Amino acid sequence: MNRYIPFLLLASTILLFFGEALFSSKTLIYRDIHTLLYPGKIFATSCIRDGFLPFWNPYILCGSPFMAIPYHQVLYPPSILVYLLPFAFGIDLFFFLHILLAGIFFYLLMRDQGLDLTSSLFASLSYVFG
Repeated sequence: MNRYIPFLLLASTILLFFGEALFSSKTLIYRDIHTLLYPGKIFATSCIRDGFLPFWNPYILCGSPFMAIPYHQVLYPPSILVYLLPFAFGIDLFFFLHILLAGIFFYLLMRDQGLDLTSSLFASLSYVFG
């Protein structure tokens, strides 16, 4: 059980910071995410829920390739959260899990580099919260 304490502490700290977005009507969508990622996620989610893959987006530039653009992340496995859950919650959970995994793997990297538990946890939190 002791080996899981740093992960639980890291997860609870991240959840404390981002929990309002996960458990209320607020969301983590802002800046570039709002203008670049959000419309693509909405279109992809709509297509997939209608039962087909969005190879082509007919709504921009008289039609343009959609799945060929990597930032739409149509076939990216964690995107299934956005497709299956209510959109706002799914996208917030999508971002939360990425932030959590970044923190966990940075912690493991610091431990592998020889840092002690406290230093690794502090480095991980510094990495996650920038």
